[in-house]
Amino acid sequence: MGVRARASRLPWAVAALSALTLTLMLSLILALDPAVSRADATSPFHRVLRVGDHGGDVRALQRMLTQVGIRTAADGQFGPGTKASVHTFQVDAHLSPPSGTVGDHTASTLQQWVTNGTRASGAAVAHATQAPAGEKATLVNGLAVAPADAPEAVKQVIAAANSIATTPYLYAGGHGSWKSSGYDCSGSVGFALHGGGLLSQTEDSGQMETYGLPGAGQWITLYTNAGHVYAKIAGLYYDTAAQSSSNNEDRWSTRRISPAAGFIVRHPRGY
Repeated sequence: MGVRARASRLPWAVAALSALTLTLMLSLILALDPAVSRADATSPFHRVLRVGDHGGDVRALQRMLTQVGIRTAADGQFGPGTKASVHTFQVDAHLSPPSGTVGDHTASTLQQWVTNGTRASGAAVAHATQAPAGEKATLVNGLAVAPADAPEAVKQVIAAANSIATTPYLYAGGHGSWKSSGYDCSGSVGFALHGGGLLSQTEDSGQMETYGLPGAGQWITLYTNAGHVYAKIAGLYYDTAAQSSSNNEDRWSTRRISPAAGFIVRHPRGY
């Protein structure tokens, strides 16, 4: 009886020992890599979210941004518009640097805002809302706010332009890849057009001399020559020549910075 009883307890003892070993291993992993526990404990997402991502977690992010007052289309696609909304939240929440990418810190802070019912400031809300129908785009803290009646493509162009509005000027930036640490004049204009689905491949300013159709557009106009290009989008100018330390390196301006003379005038078909 004693031998048989000890034998019957053996599988239970092995299972208990295996469970204890697994628990100790997990504890050791978490101790050696605190970021793992932070991600699981504080972040509502299971990955870093950035431009190009899509799925239910992106849609959840977009809805959370809207809940805190930064209205964002919940389409499940992390595009330039969502990046601009994330950037706006990060600035308003004093998260540094405001990268437009959602890591653990941004995700957990956004979750806290939603849980606590915290709302974005008036300036931040203005970034994410639209100007009344029939009016030109307006500038709020250096970012453009699209008119409510602007075509969706134009709104997306503005959102894309906003997402890189204060990134550094970088010669040839935005040509090898749409994603860059900085953008030159044609890289900036091209990135904005690409955000609205109006440009599929990068072009330099010389190539933009034949872009779209000749003349000024209703919503978007390009002024381009072999050496420079800038755009007028919904009544606002988007020009790397506007960037300076006094305006936080902002490309947007309510007035023309580069001259009108000496440029070929083009516009995207339909806009």
